[in-house]
Amino acid sequence: LPPCPAAILGPAAGTPPGARAASALFEQGLAHETEGEAHSRERQYPQAQTSYEAAISRFTQASEEASTSATAQRLEKVWQDAYTAKADAERAGAHEPANETYARALTTLIQADQLRVEQQGLKAEPLYQEARQLFEDARDIAYRDKQRGEA
Repeated sequence: LPPCPAAILGPAAGTPPGARAASALFEQGLAHETEGEAHSRERQYPQAQTSYEAAISRFTQASEEASTSATAQRLEKVWQDAYTAKADAERAGAHEPANETYARALTTLIQADQLRVEQQGLKAEPLYQEARQLFEDARDIAYRDKQRGEA
């Protein structure tokens, strides 16, 4: 089992580092905005403009960081879902050689893991979703095969 994307994000129970960084950048933006307002009240317009430009820069950085963090959280979720579905399929006996759906799911999961390792999370995400669905299908096939065998 490859390392979970949470290893990149930090402890699952806490706030991901990207979210903390986005929050810190947003707070810095607010501070610069407040400085700009103070300079404007004092009619120090060049300093106000500099402060407002710094605020815009921090707000932009905060937005980018928050977006990156959200993408990483989505990737972690689909990764967990795919590996949970894999474990469920294996418990149902889907990993036996005759189950072609399980083999396709495993191939898709390996491709997704490789893309994640290569830092191509946006390409990996749909593959994890596809692998999850294939594992669920393989599990269902294994259950049906067991029921036929028992009948």
